[in-house]
Amino acid sequence: MWVNEDSLTLRILTALGSKAEGCMKYRAQGVIEANDACVVAIGAGGLKSAYGWREIPRVVRAVYGLGKEQYEVDLETSQVVGWSIKAQDQVAKRSGETVSMRGFLDSTNSDVAGILYAWADEINRPPAAGPEFVFVHNPNAARPVLPGLFPFGREFWMEGDLLHRAVHE
Repeated sequence: MWVNEDSLTLRILTALGSKAEGCMKYRAQGVIEANDACVVAIGAGGLKSAYGWREIPRVVRAVYGLGKEQYEVDLETSQVVGWSIKAQDQVAKRSGETVSMRGFLDSTNSDVAGILYAWADEINRPPAAGPEFVFVHNPNAARPVLPGLFPFGREFWMEGDLLHRAVHE
């Protein structure tokens, strides 16, 4: 069964909202200490189009308000001469209701320090463990974690308007 791009983005955003509520609940119950960071895990294994190697992974685009990648191609040489990504503040549900894609750009999810995302499952997986993971930092986290906490896969964080990426081997 094919799953469209917006459905996968909505799945990530719904999971983030649910898990952010869990962080607040566990912190209120004392399960998560007052000064401890809360990192949530979101898995997309088993969904068609959930995996793959994009320049900016879907989970990063979903929480930083980033839309589709755009390439500028020289028609004479067929070479890519430029690349950009369009801003996208929201995604629409089938009902027409919209959901914000700015979950890490405002204080909405400030109790979440980051997302550890994985696209692999038992059948769709890389030859060696690690590259299927993406860690996304929340620049507005009340209790942030430093880049490099998870030394595998790819890691993304924002500083001002700049998106940074580290690829860990």
